[in-house]
Amino acid sequence: MSEYEEIISQQQDILMIISKTQINTKKCPKVRLTQGYIKTRLEGLESNWRTFRENHLNILKATQKVERSTIDYFSEELYEQCEDIYVNLVADLEDELLKLTKPAPEHSENSHQLEQECNTSNHASHFKLPAINIPTFSGDYNDWNSFHDLFVSLIHQNHSLSDVQKLHYLKTSITGEAEQLLKNVQITNANYDKAWCTLKKRFDNKRLIVHNILHRLVAQKKLQIESAKSLKSLLDITMECLNSLKNLDVSTDSWDPLIVFLITQKFDNDSLRQWEEELSQLESSELPTMAMLEKFLSKRFKVLEMIQNNAAKPVTIKEPMKSKAFHISSEIKCPFCKFSKLDVSKRYEFVKDKLLCFNCLAPGHSVMLCKQSTSCRRCGKKHHSLLHLSSPLGPSSKTETSSNPTESKNIEPTITSHLATRGQMTLMATALWNHQSKDFSIGQLVLIKDPRLPPAEWIMGRIVQGYPGSDHLTRTYDIQTKSGIFRRSITKICPLPN
Repeated sequence: MSEYEEIISQQQDILMIISKTQINTKKCPKVRLTQGYIKTRLEGLESNWRTFRENHLNILKATQKVERSTIDYFSEELYEQCEDIYVNLVADLEDELLKLTKPAPEHSENSHQLEQECNTSNHASHFKLPAINIPTFSGDYNDWNSFHDLFVSLIHQNHSLSDVQKLHYLKTSITGEAEQLLKNVQITNANYDKAWCTLKKRFDNKRLIVHNILHRLVAQKKLQIESAKSLKSLLDITMECLNSLKNLDVSTDSWDPLIVFLITQKFDNDSLRQWEEELSQLESSELPTMAMLEKFLSKRFKVLEMIQNNAAKPVTIKEPMKSKAFHISSEIKCPFCKFSKLDVSKRYEFVKDKLLCFNCLAPGHSVMLCKQSTSCRRCGKKHHSLLHLSSPLGPSSKTETSSNPTESKNIEPTITSHLATRGQMTLMATALWNHQSKDFSIGQLVLIKDPRLPPAEWIMGRIVQGYPGSDHLTRTYDIQTKSGIFRRSITKICPLPN
């Protein structure tokens, strides 16, 4: 159920409450119609009617003119039904209340004249004007249409209000240039039509309004980087401008090629590449539509929002960061972190017990099937540098490694900066992550660079496919991450240290 459908359901409940109040009031014996009873009824009616009006305003905002004819709320005239019941019931209760109260004292000539004007419309005039929330109009041409439609619906066509009351609502709903235009207009019945026509003559300038809408559509800024916020804003402003043009009876049905061209010119490089890949599925004679562009932008910003929400949180450092490396807490359940307290022989046993690859330390394959092109930096053999032994594993290896504390001390920062082999990771924030490799191999662990985030929050993934160019050089790769597969250029990929 959409938002406005829930509000319509509330409107039906309020209408039923007000209708039952009218029925119960008519059945009420005369002896029970005391001042206290009538005032309580009026207060309850006022509260329900205020809620009903506010809900009606929200429904008008949530729906377009063209679709209202298909909604039962408008076709069955629920607002008019409720207004009619409310006005009649309030008038009856106030008549009964006047019978129970003393005549009001004489007023001055001016106040008596104003009161007489307020009461000339019908018995629905109240002691206090009901609060009707209307967005204020400051004189901005872009806001005129929405203000005009709401004011006409709630005030101008409200037959329960006199012209002097309508003029009161009009003058309290305008500010700035519009307020100055009616500054010297006195609140009388005769001045309402003149004041309303004055506003319409000044601000109901269709040519200027359309010009401003088109300028807002075309003048949107070009995106510098791909982000959920910027893509969402681009889509929202575009759809808002197109809907505004339709409300002004400006046909945009054949504008799709033009709008698609204008909006895609605002794309950043990544978004434009994704869009062109989307269009590669079309026939060469088929043109992209606005519906396709809207679907593409909606899908893209939702994906980016999901990635942003799943990004790892940075490690909290209580002390000021002055040339200090970040150290991962021992509570993180990462098999690599346990290396820091093991000697080389026990690391070898650890990798063997966990069924990890002896070359890349990743699970799921043996060293014979490892696709990593790297090898030990000390001896060049097919094993990880952290598993290098000066002599074969045996009884003496334990003594040899334990007598060389320098090696364990030197590799500890590397181990500390490792994460779990799957998912996202928390890293030491050093210049290491700005390194750019000239080539990558299938299965290699890498980081996806993100200029919006510190290196400690970059997403880790594994190279699954490369795309060589016409010169046989590979500059684009597909990277498998926890959130899915992402295609990035070589400049936005950072290799993990071996």
